[in-house]
Amino acid sequence: MKRVLMGPVLLMIMISCVGSTQSDTDAPTTDYWNDFGATGDYIKMGVDSSGYLADFSLGYGLQYPIGYEHLAIEWWGEGYFVGYYDSGGTLHNGSAYASPGPTGLTFVSEIDMSTASEFRVVDVAKTTDNRVQLTHDFLLPKSEKFVILTVTLKNIGSDNITGLKYKRIADWDMDNTAWGDSFDYLGDEGYPIIMAWDTHYAGFATASSTPADLHDSLWDTYNLYTTSINLADPNGTIRDGAGVFIFEEDTLAPGESVTYKMYYILGDSKSDILDGYSAAESYGMPPAPEFATPAVAVAILLTTPAFSYLIVRKRGA
Repeated sequence: MKRVLMGPVLLMIMISCVGSTQSDTDAPTTDYWNDFGATGDYIKMGVDSSGYLADFSLGYGLQYPIGYEHLAIEWWGEGYFVGYYDSGGTLHNGSAYASPGPTGLTFVSEIDMSTASEFRVVDVAKTTDNRVQLTHDFLLPKSEKFVILTVTLKNIGSDNITGLKYKRIADWDMDNTAWGDSFDYLGDEGYPIIMAWDTHYAGFATASSTPADLHDSLWDTYNLYTTSINLADPNGTIRDGAGVFIFEEDTLAPGESVTYKMYYILGDSKSDILDGYSAAESYGMPPAPEFATPAVAVAILLTTPAFSYLIVRKRGA
């Protein structure tokens, strides 16, 4: 059955196990596309233009307090996988992580839409078969302790795509070090949050109005179309952990799009994470842009300073 997704989303997290852990040998060694760096009152954020946090040339992903890195450690494993079948039944995949870099994707545009109170960058890519356009909209309110990510997938091809799957992964390594971090899924408390902590705390969550289809605490299938669920709730255990959201769609017809919304929340305690989730849920932001023809859309946005919001066509029922 086709779902209607109107903006926010749920979450899923993954945690590594013995035999499947990441290490310094998995760290990136190459810079890929463009980058966007921003430093707010509390958070320092580094974005690669293919749509992931932890850009190699910048050397950071998410820091809180500034100087305490939580993503650009060892694997630098924050990013995504997208997969789907074309009308002929052929599977197409694309992914973007600092290591091993973007695959199956082509750069379209990166637009800085920051204001006096917000850092905001909108990155657009498309799959190499020209069927799916991916828009990643990162928003860091300068005076807040959270980042809002809005992801829009649009069928820009001429045939239906089926079995659309989007996985979002965040491999937390808290406070400049791997290992020794505790992880917990707060779904039993009514919050779609995977929380990680060492000295400081981080929450990876999805907006309440668009829950994900699956979540896990192991990232073993982070770069595969197939998915196995091995540990849905880490229950406060100490481990090498990560987070995964898995969103699945039946069909997208040409011109149709689907939107997901996620939060990265940082703080000094669990109560900070819960307060941050509530603040992110109530934070207002413009919709994401409609890039019907990428070259034209970029020209409009770059030559019209007053154009400070994005329009996304949502899927109907």
